[in-house]
Amino acid sequence: MDETRESNNVRLGGSALEMEASNAAAPKDRCRLVYLIFFCIGIGTLLPWNFFINATQYFQYQLRNKSLPSDVNPLLPMYRTQLQTVFSSYLTICSMVPLSICNILNLMIKDCIPVFYRLLASAVLMLSMFIITTTLTRVATETYVFFILTLTIAALSNVGSSINQGSTYGILSFLPGSNARGFLEGQAVAGIIASVANIITISAASTPLDVGFAYFIIATCIIAFTICLFVLLFKNAYFRYYWKSEGSNVVTDESPCSIKVKRIIVNLWHAMWEVRWTGLTAFLTFTATLTVFPNVFVLVIPNNFDETNVWHTRYFHAVVVFLSFNICDYLGRMLVRFVKWPKFDQKKLFLCLAVVRFVIVPLAMFCNIGSRIIPVAFYHDAVPIILIIILGLTNGYFVSLAVIYAPR
Repeated sequence: MDETRESNNVRLGGSALEMEASNAAAPKDRCRLVYLIFFCIGIGTLLPWNFFINATQYFQYQLRNKSLPSDVNPLLPMYRTQLQTVFSSYLTICSMVPLSICNILNLMIKDCIPVFYRLLASAVLMLSMFIITTTLTRVATETYVFFILTLTIAALSNVGSSINQGSTYGILSFLPGSNARGFLEGQAVAGIIASVANIITISAASTPLDVGFAYFIIATCIIAFTICLFVLLFKNAYFRYYWKSEGSNVVTDESPCSIKVKRIIVNLWHAMWEVRWTGLTAFLTFTATLTVFPNVFVLVIPNNFDETNVWHTRYFHAVVVFLSFNICDYLGRMLVRFVKWPKFDQKKLFLCLAVVRFVIVPLAMFCNIGSRIIPVAFYHDAVPIILIIILGLTNGYFVSLAVIYAPR
């Protein structure tokens, strides 16, 4: 008995020594290069959604009433067409539905297609869609054709975004946690970068078409840069060390893809049941947010609207709606580092708070959105600004807290 115990102790001691030796032999992430790569990749994965929803002025111009006189500004609220009104809602649906479906499909094909090819193919898909979108700024198209083309491009871009994001999470599971933080921080600032790029192009360009061209050129360059980073990542010594050492410990499954997919579905169902409370909380948080942002808030008309006021006609939505929301969303994500409430064992309270948050939806609809169906209760600009701040802070905080609690 003592000999067996001693033998076990020797083996455990040997394993510990091997682990220490392995950590000592691991190359360093020089200049935090891999961390920075994942930070930039994090920005790239959420680029399609953030860049498409921010380009309001350009899309509104493309969907304008072309029968108006040339000396009339077609972006003014009184000339808003049906397509201009519903575009943001359709864009949200065409972006989120494919993204959600492909998140699940990506889990099913992860053992059938190597991760490098999934990453590269999804990034090339996003790049192609942004190139086409940039080209459309210089090609005259019929309004309905442009409407359908843009929604199709947005859907395909978010398919690429979903596969890219899911595949990157798979890679991060092999690496030290600091790299995952870099990826999440990149995703957190993606919206701010898109909003700032939009404001800069609005300020620099003279026409909405020039705004769209410059804006989507920026997005195209960022995606192209991300593809270069993927190639660089797989050649980095620090990354390759963890990738090879962890990959060598994975048991090769030579089962047919159909068997693998069935096994993944069963495991996915069990995982979803384990995180049902936090998962439902995150789902309700996103649902409340996407119900009014940007669909409703982008229709808000500034109080005492003046068509000669540049703030009202060009910058109001870019700053008040998009930049404010994205900054508050980022601050909400950062707040989780210092405050974690509700506690982990208060999951039902957490869920109730996500439900209470839906009160923002009717309040937003009672703002001055120029609707003839819903009466306006809040004319002052302070009301939508306060609602957007609350929406952004709670979105970032609730989602981040749900992600932290889910694996426990």
